[in-house]
Amino acid sequence: MTMTGTHLLLSRRAFLHASTAAVVLGLRCRPSLKLAISADAGYDDVLAALQTTDIDYPGGANHAPMAIEALHALGASDARIVEWTKHYSEKLELAETGAAIPPDDRAAAIGKLDKHAGLIAGYEEQLATTDYKTLIARELPRLLSGTAAGWHGIIRLAHGVYALEENRSDVRLREVAIGLGGFAAWSQPLPGVPGARAVSGYDVLTALEATPLVPAAQRVGGNIYGRMAALKGRSDFTDAVETVDLAALPVTDAVNGLVSLAARIFVNEGKANIALIHAVTGTAALRPLLPLLSEADQRAAVGHAYQAVAAAYASQGTAGGTAAIAGPSRSADAIYAESIAAEEEHVFKVAITARREAEYQDPSDVLTALESWAKAV
Repeated sequence: MTMTGTHLLLSRRAFLHASTAAVVLGLRCRPSLKLAISADAGYDDVLAALQTTDIDYPGGANHAPMAIEALHALGASDARIVEWTKHYSEKLELAETGAAIPPDDRAAAIGKLDKHAGLIAGYEEQLATTDYKTLIARELPRLLSGTAAGWHGIIRLAHGVYALEENRSDVRLREVAIGLGGFAAWSQPLPGVPGARAVSGYDVLTALEATPLVPAAQRVGGNIYGRMAALKGRSDFTDAVETVDLAALPVTDAVNGLVSLAARIFVNEGKANIALIHAVTGTAALRPLLPLLSEADQRAAVGHAYQAVAAAYASQGTAGGTAAIAGPSRSADAIYAESIAAEEEHVFKVAITARREAEYQDPSDVLTALESWAKAV
């Protein structure tokens, strides 16, 4: 799929719903979807119902499966999860179906959103006979170059893995298949190959802080990935990506720093920038996936995470965006409790990211980003 500043990676369904021509032709938008979820449904029941809906809808990606995993992990009651899901699901559409794309034909379908149903079905078939850890280790390396296409693929996959590791069930295993299929379908590469011309010692954090920003007059609009189209043909960005030394920092230190710097970039931008908040949650999504990869693939994953954050920063950030920020205004527990009561899906996702980051580092930067996002939306 080619990308220009005006091509917004809209699905065919989204285009039809948005198009005035469709109205003129007499096509009608689908009525609000009403999922049959009982008031006493548990997490797996709600997830199963959501798996009947598509990975996107007119105007955006379907965040509900990710959001309810975040709510569940934050300690929200099943009743709260049901309540929120019923409201959110009204804008969703039923999932498309498609013949399973076999492994040998998968490469040609990567990056093609209209192939998502077949990709999901293909991964689902494989998971019937292949351990999910083995499958992820095999598939993830070729998907990581397309991480920044909204980050939705890697985020949904990570939430699926977290849920499956908490409790093995068929519905949670299927969520991993959907995560892999969505990741493959949404995948879009960015300019440059991380570390291709590595300069010894030039680590990802130093490189991110020195990211060359696209001048305001040369920036473009669109969705998350569409705005990054401004990077095409920019040798300064490609040089920055390719000269980074992926062996300069331990993997955990590199991820710690990237998550925190992404949070700072978001806060310093001072807006409800959807790409920059996804840079936080999308980078942290590596946490449950890295242990499944070889050391070489882990370093490559860090490289693509850096590349994605740098792309968001270069195309949408503000000079000095990586500067230190003030800590959160309240305790973490107070912020988490308030987040559970929120309505906006990214609040849940950033909140659980902050809580999980506490296992690796001080989550203050992410908590500050969460407070900033919650106020803005």
